[in-house]
Amino acid sequence: MIRNGASMSARNKIEFGIAAPQIHGRFPLELNEIHNYIQRVEELAFHSIWVQEQARLRAGAGALEGISLLSYVAALTQRIRLGAAVFLITLRNPILLAKSLATLDQLSQGRLIVGVGLGGITRLYEAYGLSPERRVARFLEALTLLQRLWTEEELTFQGQFWKIDRASLLPKPIQKPHPPIWFGAYYGSGEMADQVAV
Repeated sequence: MIRNGASMSARNKIEFGIAAPQIHGRFPLELNEIHNYIQRVEELAFHSIWVQEQARLRAGAGALEGISLLSYVAALTQRIRLGAAVFLITLRNPILLAKSLATLDQLSQGRLIVGVGLGGITRLYEAYGLSPERRVARFLEALTLLQRLWTEEELTFQGQFWKIDRASLLPKPIQKPHPPIWFGAYYGSGEMADQVAV
């Protein structure tokens, strides 16, 4: 990971992230196992711990919701960064998501990394009451709305999918102007890649 103003030796530093214990085959959960795993990850000086969006309902395994799990991780740790790889923001309400993530950034004292993506399984949209058509436009509007809610004191927004009149999101994230936003995609998803530059 290269940071601005870093020395030559720091630029060559490799930092590792690790998956959070999100998917489980038996319930109720063994909280001691999850607790010990998270504390061990912090002790071993991993850079970050990651969840993924679990939008699919599948048989055989249960997946913990990502923001809830990262909140639990935040309460048990002091240093490790908290990442999502990635939130499918087209399937979420961006106003509620902005509030949840700003709260998590506050609770973690500015350790959140927000991964966003479009998602490649279009049949999920029907289960969420949405059409996969115009999903790129929906993604871009949701991303714009997230960033503006995090950075503007009072927001009026007239989009194609969401409309807000003089809204104010408090608290804002600790990180300024907002938590880092990472884009996740897989090869072949050029539909979004042509329109979003990182």
